[in-house]
Amino acid sequence: MENRPPLPARPSAEATFNPGTGRNTPSAWDRDSDTHNPPPPYYSPSSAPVLVHSQISDAGPRQSRILPKPCVVPQTSHTLHGSIYRPFARAYAPDLGDHGISASDFLAFIDGLNEVWLAHPYLQATSAASSLLGFLPLLETQLVAVGVQVAAEYGSVKVSQLRTQAYMKLANEQLFAPRRLRAQVLTTKVMMEEVGIPGEVLELAPVSSKRDEEGDDVFADTEGDAGEGSSSGKGAKEVKGGSERKYDPQMRRLEAIRDYVLPLTFADALPLSDNWLKRASEKQERVFSEKQNTRLAERREKAAKLAAEAEAIQRELASQLEEVEALKTAARDRANERLQGPLGESMQGQLIVQEDLEKEMKKLNKKTDKLVKEGEKKIGKKLQKSEKRIERAEKREAKIAQKVMWIVVTGDDGRGFQDHLWEDLDC
Repeated sequence: MENRPPLPARPSAEATFNPGTGRNTPSAWDRDSDTHNPPPPYYSPSSAPVLVHSQISDAGPRQSRILPKPCVVPQTSHTLHGSIYRPFARAYAPDLGDHGISASDFLAFIDGLNEVWLAHPYLQATSAASSLLGFLPLLETQLVAVGVQVAAEYGSVKVSQLRTQAYMKLANEQLFAPRRLRAQVLTTKVMMEEVGIPGEVLELAPVSSKRDEEGDDVFADTEGDAGEGSSSGKGAKEVKGGSERKYDPQMRRLEAIRDYVLPLTFADALPLSDNWLKRASEKQERVFSEKQNTRLAERREKAAKLAAEAEAIQRELASQLEEVEALKTAARDRANERLQGPLGESMQGQLIVQEDLEKEMKKLNKKTDKLVKEGEKKIGKKLQKSEKRIERAEKREAKIAQKVMWIVVTGDDGRGFQDHLWEDLDC
């Protein structure tokens, strides 16, 4: 048998790295030593990262880890006509950046969703025109107006459902699924099940003006990318840096789920459309949303004003009672002074002083009772009105919280996205 030369030594320092193949190439000496027995390929821990970095583009889809918490973006509000008349908030979870979705990509997704989600401007115009017809006195005209409005709104719902379903399917296929994520539009109840919130209804957080140590809102994350937007939080009016921050029902709904979802950064609203009909529709939507939130805030402000008035009455009552107590003390002091004089030397004189003191004290006690009774009546009336306003506001906000829709982004478990785009009959 022919003697074969020994295998060449494993190349190390003499090997050259070929970036095109991702492996080390033997030196010329190794190639000349034996053409029939090429050396085994050389591997090093540093080769794989170089190969991955050179072949995968930063702009392309990449697999992602499962999100630590779901990303949940709320609808701005809800109307009696249904969900399709209010858009979703322009918000972004910075944690999505770790999974290959930038703020601009996610906001573009929300803008596109709002484009297909909101009722078509032409159908909105038809509904608005039929509402105007409803004010005409003729019964026939009113019945026709109701029919036109119902048909327009029914058509809006169906168009919105079809467009949104197609858009979400495309968005999942192209944006979320390649990153092992899944986006859905869910009702409040299904959203709670998806993110793990216990209970059948969304319990809203108590209203307060609580801020963190830096003076920012408790829930909101205001460290947006590239200064992108800011968030407004819950609570009463508060002045910070010369600007007034109002109570926001939307942020209160987010506060109720903050422990179960990723923090959000809110972006500014898009400029109005160039199309005159869409621009009119967008203006109408923004005016109505602002009006609805303002109305809810005004109810709380009026309730707070009534409560403040009750506190003012209570302080005034306390001051008046202190004055009466001072009069009682003065009456006792005068009685003691009289007892130090001639009247105190006889039993008859002492009885006179005692009777005079009792009469004066009785008069002052009646004044005290009258002040307390009148004050409690005023305070109770103010507080009762305040509580009724709060109760109505709470009832309205709780109803909206159960009716709004939510964009929910979670890890993709292979089940696909659910369709919860129908409208409840009582919405």
